[in-house]
Amino acid sequence: MRETHMRWIQKAASRVMATVVFVLMAQSVLAQDDLTGIWEGMLEIAPGQGVGVQFNFVRGTDGVLTATLSAPDQPGLQDLPVEDVSFEQGGLSLGVSALSGSYAGRLTDGVVEGTWSQPGSSIALTLRPYKEPVLTDSDKARLLGSWVGRLRPDPDSDLQVTVVFRFERDAQGGFVAFMDSPDEGAPSIPVDRMGMDNNTLTLAVNRARMEFIGTLDGDALNGDWVQATRSLELSLTRGEYEAPGLPLSDEQFARLEGPWHGQIGALTMVFRFERTPSGRVAAFIDTPDQGANNMPVTLAQMNGDDLIVSVAVIGGTFTGTIAENGIAGQWQQRGQQTGLNLTRGPFVPNPDLSIEDQRYLLGTWRGNVTGADLVFRFSSDGNGAFGAFLDVASVGLNNMPVSSMTLEGQSLRFQINAIDARFEGALSGGEITGSWTRLDETNPLRLLRD
Repeated sequence: MRETHMRWIQKAASRVMATVVFVLMAQSVLAQDDLTGIWEGMLEIAPGQGVGVQFNFVRGTDGVLTATLSAPDQPGLQDLPVEDVSFEQGGLSLGVSALSGSYAGRLTDGVVEGTWSQPGSSIALTLRPYKEPVLTDSDKARLLGSWVGRLRPDPDSDLQVTVVFRFERDAQGGFVAFMDSPDEGAPSIPVDRMGMDNNTLTLAVNRARMEFIGTLDGDALNGDWVQATRSLELSLTRGEYEAPGLPLSDEQFARLEGPWHGQIGALTMVFRFERTPSGRVAAFIDTPDQGANNMPVTLAQMNGDDLIVSVAVIGGTFTGTIAENGIAGQWQQRGQQTGLNLTRGPFVPNPDLSIEDQRYLLGTWRGNVTGADLVFRFSSDGNGAFGAFLDVASVGLNNMPVSSMTLEGQSLRFQINAIDARFEGALSGGEITGSWTRLDETNPLRLLRD
């Protein structure tokens, strides 16, 4: 693995979500002296940050054992050759020159405990046999719908985070599932693996590096949320999630209703005061530059023109004074205080792009920087709102909003504030050629339209 790509993984993965984990699923071991098949585990490259790996062992007709290494969630790391495969008397050793790495472990009771080594680091790595999870038609019928629970990340804190799993049928009739973290503004995260053994359900979400293992009993799912080396109790019940209401009077809500937006440096913040389907007063905060939406406001108080708004999940509080079309105030978070002035009305992310410019960019554009595939998607919704997003599948980044975009003649500039990156280039026919700058490094980037 190239050093720049590893640093990309370590830096970018930390931006996405606070909850990160990898799935380790076991199958019955064929024999203590036979490794043939796929074995998998997680390399914890930093606290709470893991890279899943799989070794595929094949024994040839000559009896020689060979292997390849893949990282399922990173398209650029697939089927790398493994050299120096040695398995004798339960001891396993492997060499992977493509990553300048090696592995040494011992098979005991169906599990290989060992260490992955690369220059300057050694990481514990446990390998278990991989088994493809399965859901029967009966299992799917029992799960169909929405399930809601509350997770307490810190047993010594009162903070709870809402977790929602949704099991649905897609347009083709396939069975799909998604995880929502509404308190963190993270909806529709795909569930990558689902399996049921008797009444025990296993769910894996690669983007969040997490696994849920629970027992299905009617309208209840009771189990554990597994995150890296931690396991937290999580109980889910069947039902639809609805944001909690806020104790604002009708008169107070009338003064606040609708969207408000402001800036903290390069970061845009949007406050929305709305009514839920049941008629409750609710409020949410969006940070479009970070791709976080619908973070629920947990406290909203008004005293005359003075307003206090708090969001527990990010530990942030806004205090301000309401005027006719604005709220002047301060944002406090993690001991820091910053001025934040809100303007009534919706936030328009790229106001300088004309309709003609938007039409020119519409579609998907692809490029590669230091081994990472970048996918930019420019789209317009049914109401004419233009949006641009970046996906980097190899590090689990999806729907990162493109902001501060300008197109002057053939010169295109934009930023991705969420990962502190920018692009400067020029359009020419069906391609965009320029430079990509991130982490104080600048590299050439050529984007081609699909």
